[in-house]
Amino acid sequence: MKEAVIWQLAEKLPFPVEESKVLYEIVGQKVLAAALHQPVLESLLEPFHEAEIYPELVTLLPMAYESLNRHQALFASKNVLLLHTGSEQTAMLAFQNGGFHSMREIAFGGDHITQAMMGTFVLENQQVVIRFSEAEAIKENLGMPTPNLTADPLEPKLSQLSARVRPVFEKAVNEIRSTILQFQRQLPDEKIDAIYLSGEGAEMKGMGTYFSSQLNLPVLGIEAEKIEAIVVGDTRSHG
Repeated sequence: MKEAVIWQLAEKLPFPVEESKVLYEIVGQKVLAAALHQPVLESLLEPFHEAEIYPELVTLLPMAYESLNRHQALFASKNVLLLHTGSEQTAMLAFQNGGFHSMREIAFGGDHITQAMMGTFVLENQQVVIRFSEAEAIKENLGMPTPNLTADPLEPKLSQLSARVRPVFEKAVNEIRSTILQFQRQLPDEKIDAIYLSGEGAEMKGMGTYFSSQLNLPVLGIEAEKIEAIVVGDTRSHG
């Protein structure tokens, strides 16, 4: 099986397959496969090794969350859509009865929000420049510039920021909605009951409230303590 997976991946990878770590999992009648370039893997493991922590297992993201749910009862709802958001992309993972069902990725992440905030504004006939560091600070300390990205006449600067980032979020909402519809087309008797947010890019204040208002679904965050419990349990320290 592994040789067949490698052969299929070799034609699609942007790097030599012999320089990669190939992972695959058999889920029902599906085969989930991924390849990670060895230099990238080494860079990810380096902080752990510096702390004298040596992970014993590298696995696929869907399998990691499925295991997390199995050990920590992560999902309170029957069927959920998990949004794992990083700096440049979001993995959308659908789970049916706690088991992994499907996954797709979209170009939505923390960097897109920051870049949308950056630029020059005209406020009371004066130019205001928002640089990268300032946009990051606004994102970290304030979160959504205005509630649900709507205009606030008392906050003209923040309203302009909301107008800039709104298209980024609207595009993400459309992609999420499309993913939910695809899940329901494949499983006509099922529906997504809740959305869960995870990843560094999902820590922006107000993001969950915005998605909930746009999608009419409860949006919940994943408790960091539950993730840490799995990470600690699945690693070994060698002194």
